[in-house]
Amino acid sequence: MLENGFITLERKICTWRWFREPNTLVVFLYLILQANYEPHDFENITIQRGQIATSYPSIAKNTGLSVKSVRTAIKHLIETGEVAVSKYPR
Repeated sequence: MLENGFITLERKICTWRWFREPNTLVVFLYLILQANYEPHDFENITIQRGQIATSYPSIAKNTGLSVKSVRTAIKHLIETGEVAVSKYPR
């Protein structure tokens, strides 16, 4: 896990559709903070910059949310185009 570095967050996030949905906001920020800043290999797949290899249970554990809350939050983010999901067998 990257311990240092920074991300840029625009102030207009306060007017973002999901800003007042705490679970969705937490999941979104978690994904941004954990995304690769350079390509890395993971189980014979190259995870590009801006991508993350994770799972619902892993996100739930690291954010303190339930797996159901994480699924719902990611569903919101997919529906509005903030994130895209690719599923892998492992």
